[in-house]
Amino acid sequence: MKDIDPEFTLADLLTPKDIESLQNRLPPLLETSVSIVPVQDKPEADAWPIRYQIRTVAYLVGSAPKEKAEAACKLVEAILHQAARYRLAASLHHHVVEQDYEELQLKHQALQESEARYRELAEQLERRVEEQVAQIELRRKQVYEAEKLSALGQLGAGVAHEINNPLGFIQSNLNSGKGYLQDISDALTEMSRGHDVKAIFSRYELDFVIKDLHILMGDTLDGVARVAKIVKDLKGFAGTDGGSRQKVAMEELMESVCNLAKPLMGGHIRLRKEYEPTPPVWLDYSAFCQAVYAIMLNAVQAIGERGEVLVQCGPGASGVRIVIEDTGCGMDAETQNRIFEPFFTTKPVGSGTGLGMTLCRDIIRAHGGEIQVASEPGKGSRFCIELPVTEEAPG
Repeated sequence: MKDIDPEFTLADLLTPKDIESLQNRLPPLLETSVSIVPVQDKPEADAWPIRYQIRTVAYLVGSAPKEKAEAACKLVEAILHQAARYRLAASLHHHVVEQDYEELQLKHQALQESEARYRELAEQLERRVEEQVAQIELRRKQVYEAEKLSALGQLGAGVAHEINNPLGFIQSNLNSGKGYLQDISDALTEMSRGHDVKAIFSRYELDFVIKDLHILMGDTLDGVARVAKIVKDLKGFAGTDGGSRQKVAMEELMESVCNLAKPLMGGHIRLRKEYEPTPPVWLDYSAFCQAVYAIMLNAVQAIGERGEVLVQCGPGASGVRIVIEDTGCGMDAETQNRIFEPFFTTKPVGSGTGLGMTLCRDIIRAHGGEIQVASEPGKGSRFCIELPVTEEAPG
């Protein structure tokens, strides 16, 4: 500390008012008037030194006896020492306070800088987390889209056969109709030239041609309607109408999925359907079709040479219950516990993504529903979906 032991002057220790007060109190003790003057104003005679430490800082001036004057000087010196102690204590206190304040200022500044650094790090971390979440969400959508495309690929072969059948007889009917139209055209040409109408009708068998043409057109229209229905089912599955939720009659949706899954069953799997009236449910039609189709596909793949798939739809505890049950190979307890885990599959490597059931569960939960599975090895599996019914579309 720079001024821990300063060389005080009289003015440093006593104010003019303090000096005046001393000068007024000393005469009764000394029985004569005296004055206290700074060292630089030392008179030529009748002056006794007043010291602080060993240095003279003032003089007591007056005509008092020597003993009393010296005693008075000692008293003033004691007062100076007390004043010096007070000054030193005050100075030390001021220094400590000032030093503490400076240290606090430095610490405060360091704390602000540290807070600024942490704030910047937190913002950077938040940005990185947002970027990672966005990347994860993008990857999830890509993987789910890949699973959807995989399901569409498996669906394609069976549906192609279903479409080819009506297309085949539509083409055959149109070819036959084309020939009939040519016969009618030729007959009309001959009639326009005045030939015998009855003979023309008989030669071209127009009675049969017209009757058969009506039948062919009816069959053709039925085939077109069948193709249109398959396309509609595919359109709903693929989600070409958008992903917004709409009120859906669950029986119609289940029928559409069954139509799409039926070609995969061939002739060795029986499809049994049991529908009961249910209130409409707010659904993303395409997404829910994919979820139910994934269960249907698992059921078909679990059945060996011959079996049955039961599809039930009716009222449930919280709204609508859907049950898909098969007579396939079933699952053990460990497989049941892991069936909804991402990338878990019992199929050979390269035969599946392991996301079908995960996607199915996520879609059902996104609609506020739950899915449960019960199975035993060799006794098939039973998937049960419970969906809530709401009056308004979920927000």
